Amino acid sequence: MPKILLALFLHFVLIFSGVMVLDTDVVTGKKMEIERLVDNANHHASFALVEELKRQGVIEIDMPKALERFHTRMNQNGSFTWDKVGSYIPAPNSITKNNVYVGWQYIDFQQWKNSYDITMTLSGASIKTTNMTSMGTGSVLRAKLVVNGTVYELPPKVMTGPCLVAVAYVEDPSFIPRLRTQIVPVISVQELRY
Repeated sequence: MPKILLALFLHFVLIFSGVMVLDTDVVTGKKMEIERLVDNANHHASFALVEELKRQGVIEIDMPKALERFHTRMNQNGSFTWDKVGSYIPAPNSITKNNVYVGWQYIDFQQWKNSYDITMTLSGASIKTTNMTSMGTGSVLRAKLVVNGTVYELPPKVMTGPCLVAVAYVEDPSFIPRLRTQIVPVISVQELRY
């Protein structure tokens, strides 16, 4: 009898370990997919320049047009619909089941040669820039995302020109109901395309 109980216990431990690995794999795949979607949409948005200024040799983003391009690409590639407030609503076939919150920060032609420490905060239904501190020259962008008091350090990015920064956040239920939710913060930095 003790051998059977030990075998059942070990069997349970192995199954639980396998499910934990599967859940971790799902989180990693989801993060990569959200990062790919946001990066692709941000790349598409980086082509939206003010045409009148472009003809004069000035590089400046047309933010309403850029956001429209971003929304279009998120819908085309991930079946997400913009809610006109600050998040994308997933379709039944989307990678996530909950809304994806996105915030943007434009680094213009005069700013990009400096390094910045940016803090963005999810408040209500949108992500807004709450602090942008110049750290001197260097073209490095360090970003933090604050959600309900929790600070997520995003990977540093190098800026090679004026750029559009997009920070996204999604909190999805776990594959295993008893485990914590899957939290996915991502950052995308795309140089303006001129």
